[in-house]
Amino acid sequence: MALSLAGGLLGLCLAPLLTRALARLDLDLAPRWKEIAVDGRVALATLGVALAMGLVAGLAPVFHWRRANLRALLSDGGPGTSVGWRRNRLTSLLAVLQIALSFVLLVSAGLLIRSFHGLMRVDPGFDPDHVVTVAIALPREDKPAERVAFFATALERLRALPGVQRAGFASALPLGGSNTLFAFRIPGRPAADRDAAPFYSVTTGYLEAMKVPLRAGRYFEEKDRAGSPPASIISQELAQRYFGSESPIGRQLLLGAPNPTASEIVGVVGNVRDQALDFDGGPAIYGLHDQAPFPAMTLCLRTRSDPVALLPTLRRVIRQVDPNQPLDKAAAMNELVLDSVSDRRLALLVIGAFGAISLVLAVVGVYGLLAYTVGKAGREIGVRMALGAERRHIRKLVWDYAALVLAPGLLLGTLGALAATRLLSAQLFGVSPTDPTTYAAVAVLLTTMALLACQAPVRRAAGLDPKEALNDE
Repeated sequence: MALSLAGGLLGLCLAPLLTRALARLDLDLAPRWKEIAVDGRVALATLGVALAMGLVAGLAPVFHWRRANLRALLSDGGPGTSVGWRRNRLTSLLAVLQIALSFVLLVSAGLLIRSFHGLMRVDPGFDPDHVVTVAIALPREDKPAERVAFFATALERLRALPGVQRAGFASALPLGGSNTLFAFRIPGRPAADRDAAPFYSVTTGYLEAMKVPLRAGRYFEEKDRAGSPPASIISQELAQRYFGSESPIGRQLLLGAPNPTASEIVGVVGNVRDQALDFDGGPAIYGLHDQAPFPAMTLCLRTRSDPVALLPTLRRVIRQVDPNQPLDKAAAMNELVLDSVSDRRLALLVIGAFGAISLVLAVVGVYGLLAYTVGKAGREIGVRMALGAERRHIRKLVWDYAALVLAPGLLLGTLGALAATRLLSAQLFGVSPTDPTTYAAVAVLLTTMALLACQAPVRRAAGLDPKEALNDE
């Protein structure tokens, strides 16, 4: 109980240091992340668990010795060796369980790492580097002409800033999970054959600023603005799904219901992952803001250098256009991409931390088990060496015992990981819960660490002087 309580108190001393260190990392993994702290309830719960574990650990040997044979104990334990499962069942079982638990957590962390790495290599359909975003929401009572004039004036001044390559506004950003669905129909098809797709109101320059690749036709141009026939750009997925091998350039879309507006398709762009990185980009329609003036838009500005450094200048330009216009959610596009996978980052951090701690505990457990066993078996080892056993035989005895602990731990851990990782399926991307590479890598890591932990006990056993060992006993 005293040892367990001391461990719990040490953990409580370390916990505030670690939580403050995590807050300083500015990971922004969850809401109110920086407010996480150790309070009275956490402290009481921790001490309660520590005392409960101390009670369980203290009672286990009591029940073991109650069933022990006193005569066998006084006669050196009866038949069998002290280095092995026969005389160390409970401690051996605990070491096996430590290895198994470590295996499960490390496999889970490994799968999440591989999944996260694969997810961050996915092409989102745009280039987030050197792009800064700022949300602007005009009053809803503003007339459409006023909205168009505001964003056109702001764009003209922003594009004139030094270091700005491209700039444009959009009604919704990729990976935000929010968009507006528009009903559309393709002329020539039955009136009942109607579908809906996400619609984005954008200004000229937005698609170029985001580097959404052009597949056919052209981007929006100044000639497409208000007063010209409505123009639309569609995604590659929509073009393939509704036009097949035919070219959609120059074809018409009937947008909206019940009184649709005819819009000419002037371009086809690549698919953009609008919901999340692990969802393929689907059908999408882009229309000019002049012809669909949304009140809330987000600026996307591509620069030649650090885009965040341009934020003060950007705010000043917007206030020159309208001194009362507030700005919201200013951030680099790269940050928004990371925010879109924040739940996966949080799961990776938590399980990875537990996996690392469990690995340390498993290594310490194997070392402690072998060191304790070798120390307890000093007389037996002395007798063996006095009767002619060589040091290599003693080393083999200890190594065999280590293998008998490690092998069941890995087997049990593999079975546990096969069951536990299925719960992570929703968090995995591009990797199977039964990925053999991850399982093999974790098995090699655990085996290597366990073998390193065995080195000192093995050397101690092989280095025992038989005369001193027998005299000590």
